[in-house]
Formats: sequence, C-alpha cells, structure tokens
Amino acid sequence: MSTREPDARTISREARKASTRQRLIDAALELCERDGYAATSVEQITAHAGLGRATFYLHFARKGELARALLRDIEAPSRRVYDALAAVDRSDRVAFEHWLEFALTFWDEHRPAIKLIDEALAVEQDLDATMYATLEHTVAALMEAIGDTTALGHARSALLVVGLERAAYFAKIRGWDVDHELLRTALADIWLSPAAAG
Repeated sequence: MSTREPDARTISREARKASTRQRLIDAALELCERDGYAATSVEQITAHAGLGRATFYLHFARKGELARALLRDIEAPSRRVYDALAAVDRSDRVAFEHWLEFALTFWDEHRPAIKLIDEALAVEQDLDATMYATLEHTVAALMEAIGDTTALGHARSALLVVGLERAAYFAKIRGWDVDHELLRTALADIWLSPAAAG
C-alpha cells in the first residue's frame, strides 16, 4: 500500500475551504458581538463576509452549527488550561495564582466566541449536549491534573470548574464590576481550601 502526498490542487482547495470557513466565523463573531446572536441572520453573516448564502450552507447546516463549531474550536485551548494545572504545586499559592491568571486569560483571548456560544445556548436547544460534553472533558482534565478520579473528585472538580467559569464569564464577558485581584484571591481561597482538595 502506497501513501501518496496530496497534490498542490488538493492543498489549495483545502486551504481555500478553511479560509472561507474562517471568514464566515469571523463575520459571525463581529456581528454577534455588535448585535447579539439571536438578531444575527445567516444572510447578514454571509453579506458581512462577502460570500453567498449557499457558501454558508457548504460549511454549516444552520447557524447553530457555526456555534457548535466554535464550541469545539475552543475546547482544546480550554483543556490546555486545566492540563497546565498538573504542573502546578498546589501548596505554592503564588504559583497557583499564576495558573489562575493564565486560566482567566483564556476568557480574554476567546471572549467573542464564548459570548456567541453563551447566547446561542439560549436559543439553540440542541447545543446543550455539546456543551455538557465539553464540560465533562474539562472536568476530566481537572480530575487528571489533581489526581482524583473518584466520584467525589468528579463532583468537586465539576463545582470548581463551573465556579471558575461562571466567575470568569461575568467578569470577562458580562462586564461585572469586580476587582480582578480580589476575584483571583477569592478563587484561590476556594480552590486551595481543604474541602476542594479532598
């Protein structure tokens, strides 16, 4: 069995397809940031991207599929945040707070996508299963990072993840007027408490 290298036409076609998909995503992110997910139509997205409506449907079956694609796109960077915790000595509070800052930076870097996904969850009922699967992957990464794979470890990890993510969501996405230094300190208190550590 021989393995053939893809020819230049195949690579070019794949590169164009990826570029077009990214143009649609970028247009959706800009419009949803400005107008909200529910108020943004496929027609507006394609017009903003300078593409035809049919092109959208070559990449996504409907607008909710674009949100699902974004959710999948940010899953790996989100998991890396929790994977990085494995290298942190949780008895070193300063190191742990540096990890928390790294974790909160994820929300700054992915703000438009997270905002679009959150708004899509309110109107796209079938996104819930994908969101829960993503949450479970994140919880599993945390369980692995802290070395507690028990049922109680799962519950603790889920509560820690959800608490951190909701605090980050309100502080970074919704504009919660909170002192970020105090927020990081309070989160560290919660995460480093004996109850959280098991």
